[in-house]
Amino acid sequence: MKLLNLNSEKFTYACFVSAVVCCVLVLSYLREPLFFLQPRIWAEEGTVHIQAALNNGILSSLIQPHLGYYSFFNNYVVGLGIAIFGLEKIAYVTTIFSAVVILATLFAPLVLTSSYWRSNTKKGLIIFFALLVGSGEIWVNTVNTQFYFGLFTCFLLFSETVKLSGWRYVYVFVMLIQAALTGVTSVIFLPFFLWKYFIQEKKSDVDLKIVAVLCLGLIVQLGSLFYLKMDGELGRFSLTNLPNFPFGTLSNLTAFIPNTADNTKILLLVVLLFTGFYQRMKISLISPIIVAVYASTVFAFLALEMRGAERYGYIPSVLVFVFLLSLLPSKHKLLDLMLISIIGAVLLLSLSKFFKTDHFYNHAWVPYDVERAYRQGSGMLYIKIFPQWEHTNLVIELPEKEYERHQ
Repeated sequence: MKLLNLNSEKFTYACFVSAVVCCVLVLSYLREPLFFLQPRIWAEEGTVHIQAALNNGILSSLIQPHLGYYSFFNNYVVGLGIAIFGLEKIAYVTTIFSAVVILATLFAPLVLTSSYWRSNTKKGLIIFFALLVGSGEIWVNTVNTQFYFGLFTCFLLFSETVKLSGWRYVYVFVMLIQAALTGVTSVIFLPFFLWKYFIQEKKSDVDLKIVAVLCLGLIVQLGSLFYLKMDGELGRFSLTNLPNFPFGTLSNLTAFIPNTADNTKILLLVVLLFTGFYQRMKISLISPIIVAVYASTVFAFLALEMRGAERYGYIPSVLVFVFLLSLLPSKHKLLDLMLISIIGAVLLLSLSKFFKTDHFYNHAWVPYDVERAYRQGSGMLYIKIFPQWEHTNLVIELPEKEYERHQ
């Protein structure tokens, strides 16, 4: 039996991976233990997906689109969760499944190889920034996992997919199929994958399969949009929101530096772009900063009232951070110092916001509980869900027979 070589490169990398995984798990729990100990049902997670399963049945709800798109992940987690574990345990199911998607996304740089995170330092920084910058709104709930799926798709875009095999191959396609069929945050990147495939001198079967999955997802999402529009359920887009569009795009692109004047944000972006051109003389189409600008623009259009920011700025923020890291090391020590200072500042800013979750999980709010269902004047039974902001009354209408089953 061979003794473990403590100086080997594999052992060093195993220690690095273990440390990163442990830190991510600990930080995730400490962010707000009640997210896991007393799970919530968040907004459309209850009013749309759980409600559809209760009203239309499990099988029907699995194929039902909502809110302008089809959400495969939301539908099957909620539908099968209720069927197997019951309505009283569904918050635990949605929380655990969403946490798995988040972790599978965050750890993508450990699984996928790329020139953008070749070193362990860059891998660790990207993983921790992607963890810390995520708004509490998109944290461990099925309705917002689409933003983590979208980030995973971006990580895949920048990776060397030709090297995929074995369990990595399975991991990629299990994630990608769910991503393509859950909202539009992944299929919007299809043009970049097409470009990546066609510019290759030697075509990769893996890249062709990735393109095929995203094309399928796009067809499903367009079909869902058409179905909802014909069915009269879609009233999301309005030309009256267009004046908000430029500011929404800027907000998405600079979401990693919140509470800052627009002029300061624009100046910082100009400095970063100038530095990028100075460093590399040119920026290719498949570059984190180009994809970030594209994503910011698309998400601003799709955002509520086209205002962007918060969850819509998550993916662009991580892409800008990846671009920042790609500029190191530079040709001059002074430039390196400036970039390191910016990277350190955004990490600290993200850390300071990471634990501020009261806006999305207030301890004074009524927790999700089937046994606490209340009866309104109409005679219907309701379960309160999050968020319980002032002037907000998000509830799940509970059929009488469902309530009686739990008594």
